[in-house]
Order: sequence, then C-alpha cells, then structure tokens
Amino acid sequence: MNGKILRINDNPVISTYNYYGSLMSMISDDPNIWPWFHSLFVQVVYCHEGNWYFFENGNDQRLFDQCLWLEKYSLPDHIIHKYQGFRDLVQESIDDEYFILANFDNYFIEASSSSYRQHHFIHEALVYGYDLNNNTAYIADNLNNGKYVYTACSLDTLDLAFSQVPPSESALFLYKKKESSYTLFNFNYVVHSLYCYKNGVPSLQVPILFETRIYGLAVLQHMVEDIHKKKNDGNTLDIRAYHLQYEHKKCMVLMLSYMIDHSYLLSGEECLTNYKKLTSEVLLLRNFVIKYNLTRKLNFLDNIEQRLINILKTETQIIDELLEKLI
Repeated sequence: MNGKILRINDNPVISTYNYYGSLMSMISDDPNIWPWFHSLFVQVVYCHEGNWYFFENGNDQRLFDQCLWLEKYSLPDHIIHKYQGFRDLVQESIDDEYFILANFDNYFIEASSSSYRQHHFIHEALVYGYDLNNNTAYIADNLNNGKYVYTACSLDTLDLAFSQVPPSESALFLYKKKESSYTLFNFNYVVHSLYCYKNGVPSLQVPILFETRIYGLAVLQHMVEDIHKKKNDGNTLDIRAYHLQYEHKKCMVLMLSYMIDHSYLLSGEECLTNYKKLTSEVLLLRNFVIKYNLTRKLNFLDNIEQRLINILKTETQIIDELLEKLI
C-alpha cells in the first residue's frame, strides 16, 4: 500500500494538551464514548510544581489507560530497532489500523512554531497517516503556538525527529480502536465532582506525593493572584490556563445538555443557559489574554483581572444552583 490516512475527528472538543487532542481525535466519532466523557471532565487542577493546569483525571498516559475504546501496545526498543527506518514502522502500523503516539524532537518539525531550528524540545505527537508517493507523514500535536493542529511533514523528517530523541526520553505506543463499548453515565461521581469543584478539594481519592495542588473554583482564584504578580514583572500569562478554563466550560455545557436530555437534571435549562453565557465570557477572556501576551500592555491586566473575578463569582452562583437541583 502506498498510503493511508486513519479516520480521525479533526475538531476535538478538548485539546489544551496533546493527550486530550490526540485521544479525542481517535475516539470521538464513536457516540458511545459520551456518557464516559461527560462523567470524567468536571474537575480542574493546578499543580504548583509543574506550573500547569489540567483536568483532574490526567493529561498523560493514564488518561489513555482509562479509555475503553482503545487497545494499547508499547513497543520496546529492540522491536523498534528491527525496522530499517521509522517510515517502515509507520507504514506497517497505519496499514494495520494502529495510530502511533511517539516522542519526537520538535527541533526538526517545521510546523513547530516555537522549536523548529531554534531549540531541541521532546514532545509526543500522534501519527495517523502516510503517503509514500509524496514522502509524507500526517501528524497532530500542539505545534502552532500551543494550538493543537493537524499537519504534514516528510517521512524523512519524522524519521530524523524520532531518531534524535535521547534514549531516556524515548517512547512509542500503538493504539487501535476497539469494538464499540457502551458505558453508563456516572451520575453519583458527577455530583461528587461538582461538590468538590465548588469546595476546592480533590474528587479522586488518590494520594499525590510531592505535589501541591489547587482544585476547582480555587484555580480561578489562583489565576487572579497570578495576575497580581504579572503586574509587577510584566511577564506573559500562561495561555494554557485560560484555554483550559474555556474547554472546561464547554465540557460543562455538553454535560448539562446530556443530563437534561436524559432526565438526570430536571428544570436545568436556566443553569445550561447561564453556562453557555459563561463559556462565551471565558472565550472573550482567553482572547484578551492573547492580546496582552502579544502587546504586554500592563493596563490590559486590570481588565483581565476584573473579568476573571466576575467569572469566578458567576460560576460559583451557577454551581450552587446546580447542586441544589441535584442533591
């Protein structure tokens, strides 16, 4: 076979990090995933040590391990080295309906706006197709200033980017879609997660060693405090924090719509309408942060701070109203 592109959804509902974008690219064409998805993406976390924001259920391989719609295979180095080149592994895997998630050095990936020919940066990318006639591989990652994009590079470039990853950072996993499985919506866990989100405590009772974490609405308060620091040092704001908040509000809208449609939430239309309005406000906020990062105009920070405070107040009210209806 001279080429093949695996079926993907090129508009994943969440993609702040590549694990979210890659997972949803692979599975979101299956309608049976949504009860699982709506049960899972309620709580958000800030980790001080990593200085990053994510959904509580993970932004790494653990998220893939929870997914019922993918078979996972980890290829050890001695198997990988049996192939004459990475392109051979790509061709064989894609022909057999396997997606490839592997680490590459973005120094060699032209689509990487922040790393190409500037500095070495090892990051995971999803490989979902190839074309031997045009010497092309099709990949997806957060390559465009942190935005998750679908792009192409030469198979030679991908081979080089893979080969230059240090052994200590090398990783390659194959994923294949499973026969569709149906899961039930976990209503009790969602209510528990909403309560924990409101009160700033973890939803999952899993000990996190050597990390200091902030949960739920308290994450928004932390973002307000971060703005105070930026007023003094003039540094950029972490756009991932604001994009994750936008994606979280999108997830809440989708979850509430599902709960109303399936009679888990009665008389919830007002909460849904308010969350839709809040989603629009957070999108405007995120776009304003992008403008600030480009201009570094410190007077923008007052506007961003006030918007954040209003969003925190509004979401607190919506969550209170929602929990009154659910508990």
